[in-house]
Amino acid sequence: MRDADIHAPRIEPAIMFFNNYDMGFRFIKEDPNSMTYIEQIFGTKDVDVIKEKSAEVLKHGTMSAWNDSWVKLEEDKENRTKELTWKEINDIVDPMEFASWVSSIVYLSCGDNGQGYFVKYQDKELPRWSFVCWDMDAALQGTLEQQGMQMAEGFRLALFKRARQNSQFSELFKTRMVYLLENNFDSDKYKRMLKKLQNSMEPYYQYDSDGSILELGQSAKKSPELIKNEYDKMFEDSYHFLDVQTDQLLKGLR
Repeated sequence: MRDADIHAPRIEPAIMFFNNYDMGFRFIKEDPNSMTYIEQIFGTKDVDVIKEKSAEVLKHGTMSAWNDSWVKLEEDKENRTKELTWKEINDIVDPMEFASWVSSIVYLSCGDNGQGYFVKYQDKELPRWSFVCWDMDAALQGTLEQQGMQMAEGFRLALFKRARQNSQFSELFKTRMVYLLENNFDSDKYKRMLKKLQNSMEPYYQYDSDGSILELGQSAKKSPELIKNEYDKMFEDSYHFLDVQTDQLLKGLR
């Protein structure tokens, strides 16, 4: 997401020790629930922050602007595929940011993407919502043939269905997608990141309790060997996905 200029918490794998006791593999990440984080990203606490999955205010702001834009758009069943004008799109989002968000969802094949935060400056007259994204499942796995092309979900899907009917936005989306694929979405970089993560995790595959990363093994009573095979398969799928995704998408766009 950050490579597409979309706000997302930074995250880093780490090995945790407590009083010299190895607590296993963990992730250190910025807390998107913190207003300190929101202030660092947007430069002020004077923002409306709406959590999409539950459609509720997160500690700050109001629901009024949210209801007047996103909820109204979602509930407008009769016009779900009716074209939005360029001005109407601009009144809700920055078109470039929205095109970048959808492009990154498609490229990473992120399922369960109908969540995260919608953020709006309170001192701005227009909604112009921005996003903070995290916790989108199934990224970088499989191929387009295996799992299809993931698309926007939730309230943003209602906007995309109508925005893509607009020729100006449709061309912007295509142009932005090609640009990101050729410049920002560096598959070799992502493969190096995945390899680093895989190497960091491997010594902890044998853990099945006491601070283990292997929550799947704990709940399903799976052996460490089976867990290792499943994680290794997940990484191999991810490497394969990165090998083919960019070429397939560029071919489709052209």
